[in-house]
Amino acid sequence: ISACSNPNNESNMNVRVDSSKNSTKIYPQLKNPLISKIIGDTSGLIRGYDFGDPIEDIIATEKNEKFEESKSHIGYTFDTSNLETVDILYYMDKEKSLNAIQLDIYMNSDSSNDTLFVNFSEYFNAKYGPQIPKLKIPIWKIDENQEVYIKKVKSRLDRGLEIKFYTKN
Repeated sequence: ISACSNPNNESNMNVRVDSSKNSTKIYPQLKNPLISKIIGDTSGLIRGYDFGDPIEDIIATEKNEKFEESKSHIGYTFDTSNLETVDILYYMDKEKSLNAIQLDIYMNSDSSNDTLFVNFSEYFNAKYGPQIPKLKIPIWKIDENQEVYIKKVKSRLDRGLEIKFYTKN
């Protein structure tokens, strides 16, 4: 009983359930401000976008600063108030439709990186169910052909997370 009233055990998210159109979708609503800013609209894979969306739609609606563009992807970036950096790369197929999303998140400390890793893991568990067991890096099944993984990255100079939404083919 005391654990239920302990404010230190407060969950990192609320969950909103939409049961319209004969299907139930769970959209976690995050309390972590950085994850909320990164994820944006929780109705899509990320920021309201889904695989198959035209890249032109993303270009028209993405509010962050564009920092690179190539034949295979377009990248946007933003800095946090703690001078941490988030890069969002939208990959496209030959029809210029979204087919992968990669987040490169650069954090200032190991502790903030570890917290963000846990928070994203909780978000993916709530949205997609438990991760695929017994893998080196955590992977969640979005559907039969789509997955998302999260990986901690650390070098002498940088630490952060790499998160990628992708199709298996």
